Amino acid sequence: MREESILVAARGLFREKGVVGTTMDEIAEAASVSKPTIYAYFPSKNDIVCMNLSSRMRHFNDHLDKFETSPEPLTRLTEVGLAAREYLSDPDMIADFYFPIEVDFKAEDLSEPVRLKLEEQIERMFQRFDRAIKDGQESGLFEKSWDARVITMMGWSIIVGAEALARRCGGSMLGVPAVDIYLYTLQLIPRGMLASF
Repeated sequence: MREESILVAARGLFREKGVVGTTMDEIAEAASVSKPTIYAYFPSKNDIVCMNLSSRMRHFNDHLDKFETSPEPLTRLTEVGLAAREYLSDPDMIADFYFPIEVDFKAEDLSEPVRLKLEEQIERMFQRFDRAIKDGQESGLFEKSWDARVITMMGWSIIVGAEALARRCGGSMLGVPAVDIYLYTLQLIPRGMLASF
């Protein structure tokens, strides 16, 4: 399928050169299609980036669905977090979640269908963690005053920020792999929410 081959070719270039450093001509060449063919499927580079992210997030959410089994909120957060860490342990996978830092989600050239697909998958992911946090608050395990969405966004920001630093500074400059930062985040945030903390 041409649409998928365009997305795969673009993903490889984005990983290698970054979104800003990749041109539509390079994507066309890598996908072995003409530039007008790309525009027939994707009106802009933003559409390609966001469609790639939407596809990756759908796959990520489907993967996490298999691990969200425990009724106990802290265990469920840990299970899902470890499953997410496993999924993101491939540097290419976590890099794919980094691309949006280079994209303006409110850009006029981002088509509405792609924006809606992306928003649906982002919301699906956030709701998973929101539910676990709210269940923990209702059971008295987690401090009730914490806003579940803020905590979810904080964790996501740490993970994406760690990947951004790793990409810009190089792993040796940071001294730790981005995936280890993720693992610490997974342990520290739930502990910080405990009502008895």
